[in-house]
Amino acid sequence: MTPILRANDVDALLCGHDHNLQHIVKNDTDFDIEYVVSGAGGRSKYEFSDENVKIIAGHGYKHLFFSDNYGFAGVTISGSVMRVEYFTYEDQDGDEEVDIVPLYSFTRHHVHNKHH
Repeated sequence: MTPILRANDVDALLCGHDHNLQHIVKNDTDFDIEYVVSGAGGRSKYEFSDENVKIIAGHGYKHLFFSDNYGFAGVTISGSVMRVEYFTYEDQDGDEEVDIVPLYSFTRHHVHNKHH
């Protein structure tokens, strides 16, 4: 997947399904690709695994954020700037209302890569 993303000047891949929240980056000397995982909206959650971190590190990826809280990622794009914010919620003493709580965020400025 990474060669296709590089060849098309893609800064980030947004995906779900992994039953948690993650921010992973593919580090190269001249270009980084952000991987945004937002799959913590329901059912069971997948817990953090040191073994998975070692596996992805062996392929040149760096794990920057992980949460097994239920939650979501919000993405805002304006011009060449992307801001990603991860959120969870807090239940207020069994009330039906919840508070949305920020967990982590990052900002990405698009810079044309050298792979064209």
